[in-house]
Amino acid sequence: MGEAKTHTSFDEDDIRKLAKLADAVPPDVAQSFIMFAKTDSFTENEISLARQLNSKHKFWIILWSQDELEPYYAYENLQDRLPENNKHPLSLTKMAHATHSLYFTPLQLPSPPQEKKGETNETV
Repeated sequence: MGEAKTHTSFDEDDIRKLAKLADAVPPDVAQSFIMFAKTDSFTENEISLARQLNSKHKFWIILWSQDELEPYYAYENLQDRLPENNKHPLSLTKMAHATHSLYFTPLQLPSPPQEKKGETNETV
């Protein structure tokens, strides 16, 4: 199930309705996923609302912004932010995990190199 928008935002009501619809599908009938797509970037509020639908054991939210929609291959421009084992997500499950990596997990920047005692990297 999903909803697509151009430059308008998703709100609590949009998310609540799709979650209720997806929850109505019995797990023995089909696995449910909820997709939100828009031709703009997601706001922090939209990401926060969508994040609340995932749980520790259930990743079922897929977010596609302009970054996923514009290239020929979805996620083409986001390879550096995806885990090595999910660089080319093709299934809905892998797309939900990609969403988790891209939107719901804080970006882990590498730590700066440690200076050795008495050594600095500053230029005067």
